[in-house]
Amino acid sequence: MFAVALAVLVYVAPERVMTAAEPKAAPSDGEEPFRQSKQLTTVEIARLAFPSVVLLSMNDDNGQPLCMGSGFFIDKDIVATNFHVIDQAASGYAKRVGESSKLIIKGIVGVDPLHDLALIQVAASAAPPLPIAAKLTVNVGDPVYAIGNPLGLEATFSPGVVSGFRESAGLRVLQMTAPISTVGELRVGLSKGTAIA
Repeated sequence: MFAVALAVLVYVAPERVMTAAEPKAAPSDGEEPFRQSKQLTTVEIARLAFPSVVLLSMNDDNGQPLCMGSGFFIDKDIVATNFHVIDQAASGYAKRVGESSKLIIKGIVGVDPLHDLALIQVAASAAPPLPIAAKLTVNVGDPVYAIGNPLGLEATFSPGVVSGFRESAGLRVLQMTAPISTVGELRVGLSKGTAIA
């Protein structure tokens, strides 16, 4: 979908948001966490998204640190990340934001090097997957949030807006103003993080 960012967008479309007049059933285990009766605040979006976000730590053949990145659950025990995060790695783990336990990476489900995307399977986890819109219906000016773990600094959350769509090397790329948090000049660990619109 996008060449330079893991920008799988979770978009709360107006037709998918319950109105206040609709009955509010108790949330079921498989219910989408972003389905709400009102417009979500930035704080609520962060609170709902963080349980699905992971810090990835990858090692080389000698067990030495290779790179860090970010990812998010898209299904039970399946994490989406950037291909360059897992490329050349022999082992690694995922750690959910705010938790100390490590989820061993069990294998690769699929890769798309051209678009810098990868799906990996991790050890059993109760992490909720982020809902993914079936169709990209984001417009210029819509709010967007970048979530990740730059340099291993957990739970970085940056708001912004969709500022444009560009063509680059034959691919459609989303341009956004949500800053990718950095420490000094380094940009390690966010790995283009999760973008939520």
